[in-house]
Amino acid sequence: MRRFILSCILILSAFASFAQNKGFEKAVEATGGIGLDKYQKFSFGVNFVGGYRINDYFFVGAGAGYEYLDGLYYTSYEYHSGAGNSYHGTSNDVRNNIKVFGRLKANLTATKVSPFFAVDLGANFGLSSNEIKMANGFYFEPCFGCDFALTPKQAIYVMLGYNGIGYDYKAFDTTLGSAGSEMRHVLAGKFSIHLGFRF
Repeated sequence: MRRFILSCILILSAFASFAQNKGFEKAVEATGGIGLDKYQKFSFGVNFVGGYRINDYFFVGAGAGYEYLDGLYYTSYEYHSGAGNSYHGTSNDVRNNIKVFGRLKANLTATKVSPFFAVDLGANFGLSSNEIKMANGFYFEPCFGCDFALTPKQAIYVMLGYNGIGYDYKAFDTTLGSAGSEMRHVLAGKFSIHLGFRF
């Protein structure tokens, strides 16, 4: 019984109140993503985030980062009426992107282990001179995560989310007539993960 009580005390101590300092806060994080549709295969990158912690529960800030993306470059469809057959093909390519974003974050508790909701709103800017920019433009990324405090000013955190972005690719189609191709714009989604260090 004493061992059980001691275990409960240790668990409660781990979740005890652990107020964070208010004021400027910064973080660096590694990111990764897996496409949830045919448009993006995977991505990885790094972000720097800085902002102001209003109190133990709310943070508002902005960030910038780099992303390496592997995704759909073009699709091809050819129909041969005489032969009665068709061909479907796809091609992937990679892009290097710079992104800038704003972040809102709401912690649910003021404890050492503190779950939170966050949302990033921003834009990707492709560094390629190619006309097909792929994931390029505005994006939104709602996330759920957890802070693991090391000190009142330092923490490691993980957050998981959904990233939705405007996506461009080229569609080659012999049924389109003399033009033969068109640029298509869609909403592409991916599962995202962030592993960060706040200091």
